[in-house]
Order: sequence, then C-alpha cells, then structure tokens
Amino acid sequence: MDCCRSSRRLGGTDIKVMARRPREYFKASPWELEDAEEEGVEIIVNHAPKRFVIEDGKLVGMEFEVLEWDPGARQSTVLNSVIIPCDDVILAIGQENAFPWIERDLGMEFGDWDMPVVDEATMQSTLSGVFFGGDAAWGPKNIIWAVAHGHQAAISIHNLCSDVDLNERPPQGMNLVSQKMGMSEWSYHNDYNRRRARRCRTSN
Repeated sequence: MDCCRSSRRLGGTDIKVMARRPREYFKASPWELEDAEEEGVEIIVNHAPKRFVIEDGKLVGMEFEVLEWDPGARQSTVLNSVIIPCDDVILAIGQENAFPWIERDLGMEFGDWDMPVVDEATMQSTLSGVFFGGDAAWGPKNIIWAVAHGHQAAISIHNLCSDVDLNERPPQGMNLVSQKMGMSEWSYHNDYNRRRARRCRTSN
C-alpha cells in the first residue's frame, strides 16, 4: 500500500495493485486498502503475475493469469490470461521467514510455518539468550508492532545481563529515558513559527 500511494503522490495517473488472492486474504489492514482507493488506486484481485511484456526493449505491459479460488483460497484454477498495459512495475510481493541457518540441535524449538517458538511477554525463544520479534516471530503485521517487540526484547536483554528475572517488567508506558540535570534548556518543541524566526534573523 505504501508503494501504490507513493506512486500516486509522485504523479502516477493510473495505479493498480494486482493481487493473487481475494481481498479478505490481504495482509494489509482494511483501512489501508480504503485509504489507497480514496486516493484513486485501483485494487484488482485474483490475478497472478506471469510475465513482463517487452517490445523493442521497452516494458509495455504485464501478463496475468486470472484465477478462481476454492473456499479458503488454498487451491486455484486458471480461467484465462490477460495483458494489462503499463510502463512501470513495482514488485511488492512480500517475504517469508527462512531459518535454515539456525542449527536444529541447539535447543531452539520451531512451531507452525517453521518459525521459532517465542514467549509473547519476554520475546525470548526456547534457547536462553536468543530473542525474536516482529515478522521473525509472528509473521507480518506493522512496524509499530515490531518496534514494541524490540522494546520488550531490549528490556529482557537488560534483565538477562543484570541477572534479573526476564518476567520482571517495568509498568506499561514507563519511559526509561533519563535526562541530565540542566539539559532541559536544550530540549526543543516543534511549534515552528515562521514569523518569530524571521524576527530573529532580522535582529541579528
């Protein structure tokens, strides 16, 4: 959704999002889809990319297979294929976790989809001292969710290094950032006033 909306704002006049599955299986949030459509982005479902169409060394379109899915959108049938004209394509097809580099005899458990088993409160895996969060722990969602996991993992790592129980957590919303005495004078607010800034320049 970020790609299509950015393209629209940068001057694109005919922006389409092509999706292999029905809308209810999108990983994007419903509000993201609605916001994109409000900006003039067209969302086309049940189209699987097949090939780029090149003429005289130039991209002129993309061929898609039109799909029909069974209940649950697990198995598809190809109905036909279509070529949609285009002059730019952004591949935003997502990624999947892959952990072949983690040796399976280390004592770390893996669960569904071959993803590590992670404690939801401490972010620690079943192998002490190894932490996961965000997509690597529970699949795709959003960046704020992943940042929160990083925050919780940092608390756990601090506890681990301090020989404190990982389940001992600060109160929800507590800010661990400290500020030295006297530094408050150097803290800025974001109330930018062009008129005041102009007066300051004039007085100099």
